[in-house]
Amino acid sequence: MGVDHPYCHPVSLYEHLIGSSVTSTGCVLDFFAGSGTTGHAVISLNRKDGGNRKYVLVEQGEHFDTVLLPRQKKVSYTPEWKDGKPKRLATAEEAERSPRIMKVIRLESYEDTLNNLELRRTEAQQSLLDSPQAQMMSREVV
Repeated sequence: MGVDHPYCHPVSLYEHLIGSSVTSTGCVLDFFAGSGTTGHAVISLNRKDGGNRKYVLVEQGEHFDTVLLPRQKKVSYTPEWKDGKPKRLATAEEAERSPRIMKVIRLESYEDTLNNLELRRTEAQQSLLDSPQAQMMSREVV
């Protein structure tokens, strides 16, 4: 499956590395997932040897939505693609060994959180802030 990514590595290389270092029920963590080759390799390797490996891919920004996630969905659906279309459907055995659920967790940055805050005061809170005592205290602080 061709993915336009400047550092796309062969899936077979990752299959070899994962197959020789992770048990058939282990978990692989890739903090810099890029185009998703690690996830692709885990899925392919599980289909080949019947393993039940899991994987966690971490990526940031729009790249996740435009490159990584679409690739994982395609590879999960069927093993062979050409020109953006499945060449064939997965066999029953391949489908059984493919992921059924992908969980996506989006983390919000500190700046995003601050930008998304909306301050709302109740009438009671506003009346306390408008009270003469509060006004006097605010003049003393300055």
